[in-house]
Amino acid sequence: MAISHVFHYPWYRGYDNDIAVMKLSEPVKVTEYVRPICVPDERTSFFGKECVATGWGKVDYNKKASNILQKVAVDVYEISECQNAYYPKFRISIDQWHLCAGTRDGGRGTCHGDSGGPLQCRVNGKWMIAGITSFGSGCAKPGFPDVFTNVAYFTNWIKEMMKSTS
Repeated sequence: MAISHVFHYPWYRGYDNDIAVMKLSEPVKVTEYVRPICVPDERTSFFGKECVATGWGKVDYNKKASNILQKVAVDVYEISECQNAYYPKFRISIDQWHLCAGTRDGGRGTCHGDSGGPLQCRVNGKWMIAGITSFGSGCAKPGFPDVFTNVAYFTNWIKEMMKSTS
């Protein structure tokens, strides 16, 4: 699909505010494989919800990227869990525009090539885009949940960008 507009978040810097909105040049046809997803509002909580990260990245650090869409069930954690993992080792601050999700024991999560892919959670029977894969410690290392862009934090900006392309 061709893209007519790309809106980068103006305060993007490295691991912070890692989000952009793209407008397609024409509407997509909804099919069994292509469906819309709900955008959460800023008050939506994903704790204890069914969440799935999907992507075409590596299934193991030493392997090639997958040619089959992969999915993995993950849990959403308090951002302090990622802050406690990433700041001491990598000096990366985790803030409110991040979402911390994965597994504490490792072995399941996102990997290289999954960046930009969705973290989808079911809330009250509706699938929502909770996060956008941003970074991790490698590939699902124990003690290092993955870090996603917290879409709910950017809801107002997303709505503004959607209006500006109407």
